Amino acid sequence: MTADEDVTEFETSPSDAFATLGEETRIAIVEALGEADVPLSFTELRTRVEMADSGQFNYHLSKLLETVVRRTEDGTYELTYAGHRIVGAIHAGTYTRRGSLGTFDLESTCVDCGGTIEATYEDERVTVRCPTCDELLSAFGFPPGGFEGRDRDALTRTFDRWIANIVAMAADGICPPCGGVITGRLAHGSDIESLADEEPVGVRFDCDRCGETITLSVNSYLLVQPAVVAFYHHQGIDLDDTESWNLPAQRTADLSVESTSPVTVTSRIELEGATLEAFVESDLTTRTRVLEVN
Repeated sequence: MTADEDVTEFETSPSDAFATLGEETRIAIVEALGEADVPLSFTELRTRVEMADSGQFNYHLSKLLETVVRRTEDGTYELTYAGHRIVGAIHAGTYTRRGSLGTFDLESTCVDCGGTIEATYEDERVTVRCPTCDELLSAFGFPPGGFEGRDRDALTRTFDRWIANIVAMAADGICPPCGGVITGRLAHGSDIESLADEEPVGVRFDCDRCGETITLSVNSYLLVQPAVVAFYHHQGIDLDDTESWNLPAQRTADLSVESTSPVTVTSRIELEGATLEAFVESDLTTRTRVLEVN
């Protein structure tokens, strides 16, 4: 099979697919299978859904077959990949809740001023900033269900890993929401208006299929480059243990715009006794060199 071949065995319209789920019993079936550790028989599944009428239950179950639920060879039922994604969406609360928690402290201390970094959660979006420095450090979407069972310390780590995984997927050309091909480029002006005002150039990823757009600073993008990871490691800094918004070198890196047509930039990241220079072309091709080493 080639990448250009159509792997769809059957197809339904989005309106029909979502309409199929627009019934309480069908959602209960999906949730019951999601909570089960093993595939369930017809009787076990009907018992968990608590529906007495076997005929009505069979009718609703049949509407979910093939797309959300599959019948195994031994006659039991389990979720398809799509079914598991629906269960995840239910628990994430993306489509069922509207999250706004206001402003709260993170377990993160600003490397510039020593103050406590704050996060604000409104309209399913997290904004991380240092109130003392009055500096925007990061902003990203986050599902309401992600707050459940996590204290301030856990949320700090979760936010950082959430950003890191989104950037890593985009840098590998994978659209986080739809799995399609997403392409990145250097951009400036209105194309990166969501970044801090002082950022002259940023990185923008666009998915032509679902319309997803991801914008981030050049230095945030560089954190997924092996040479940059190795540079930090050589200086005793594990990027997995330090919030990306609070890396000293990221906050103070010298970004120079070499050209605007096409856009090219050079970033100089300085750590004690060592400097890494990264040249990034318009299509995000990156070359690095270490200028000094301890």
